[in-house]
Amino acid sequence: MIEEIIKVWKSTDWDYRDYYDERDPNSGRRDLLVDYYQMKYAVAHVLRPRAILEEGVRAGYSAIAFLNGTVDSTDLVYRGWDNNTDWHGGYVGAIDHARKILEPYDAQIMVCDSKLQTCTPLPGGFDMMHIDGCQDHEGTRHNLDLGLRCNIKWLVVDGMYWTEANLGACHKWLKDNIKSIEWYGVIPGMAGELIIKTHD
Repeated sequence: MIEEIIKVWKSTDWDYRDYYDERDPNSGRRDLLVDYYQMKYAVAHVLRPRAILEEGVRAGYSAIAFLNGTVDSTDLVYRGWDNNTDWHGGYVGAIDHARKILEPYDAQIMVCDSKLQTCTPLPGGFDMMHIDGCQDHEGTRHNLDLGLRCNIKWLVVDGMYWTEANLGACHKWLKDNIKSIEWYGVIPGMAGELIIKTHD
C-alpha cells in the first residue's frame, strides 16, 4: 500500500497550482508545495475513498488534490471544517476559495474550531479522514479520537513531524489505540504523512 502510494506520488504530474488562490499570503512557498500536494493526490488515488471528512480545509488545496486523485470523483462526498484563521499556514477567507474550487463536487465546508474541541462531523459515513489543522497535542488527539469513534477506515494525519507536540500526540495515540489499528505507516514527504488503517 505505502509502496503503491509512493509510486503514484513520484509519477504524477498533477499540479495544485491550477487551483491556486492569488490572495494566499504563502505565495513564497507556492512552487515548493507542488510535491506536497501530489502526495495528497497519490493517497486518494490508492485509497479510493468514497466519502472524505477533513479537519483543516484552509484554501482547499488538499481537498482538490483528493478529489482529482480519486479515479471516479463524480459521486465522492466531501465534508470539511476550518477555523478560518491564520493559524498553521491558513489565512482568513481561505475557505471562500475552497468553496469556489470545490463547487463542482458534492462538497460542504463549515466554520468551527477543532482546537476548542467543539467540532462534530456532519451526518453520514466517511471512509477517510484527513487531519490537517491543529498541530498541538490536544487537538491532534481529539481529531484522531473523533475518527476512531466514527469508525472511519483511513485516518491520514498531515505533517506528523511539523511540531514536537504533534509528533508526540501521534505516537501516544498509536500506543493507546493499538488494538483498534490494523496497520499504520509514515511516508516522510515534506513533514510526514501518517496513514492509519483502523479495524473494521
